[in-house]
Amino acid sequence: MRRVCVRRVRGGTAVPVRGYTLIELMVTVAVMAVVLAIATPSFTSVVNGNRLGSQTEELVSSLQFARSEALRRSQVVTLCQTADGATCGVAPAGQMQWVAIANGAVVRSFAIKPPVVLFGSTNTVRFMTNGMADTDADFTLCIPTTLPAENQRVVSLLVGGRSAVARRNGNGECEAEEEP
Repeated sequence: MRRVCVRRVRGGTAVPVRGYTLIELMVTVAVMAVVLAIATPSFTSVVNGNRLGSQTEELVSSLQFARSEALRRSQVVTLCQTADGATCGVAPAGQMQWVAIANGAVVRSFAIKPPVVLFGSTNTVRFMTNGMADTDADFTLCIPTTLPAENQRVVSLLVGGRSAVARRNGNGECEAEEEP
């Protein structure tokens, strides 16, 4: 049962005072805390999934860009890992910057941002003047966590220049698969 407090106003009329008690506010805050504690792991999974998805799309769009530039320029375009941002070379551990180079000039660069890790079957893909890649290549982007469960994305590039993306459950691990 709720008590109604009354205050007097000029003229002698009583007006009820409205508001919430301290107990009601404390219960509301406690319920909100429980709901937030339950929702946080789900939110972490969504954030990690979006990070992984955006970095995967960045890699795919860079592959497509390099291919289209090779066709447009009628020149070989190389998409490769870089240490200095200007030439191809294996980058130090933890630095995952890639560049597209045409005729010795960088035409596009991008970086894989932590916590996403990238490893692949090659560090260099060359697109010929006809848009064909010089080799098939598989790149795996990964976040070392079990949230989301499918913590890996595999980008497969075919010699014809087409790419496909597949999700894979890595059980929270980010290790390159051994070649048989």
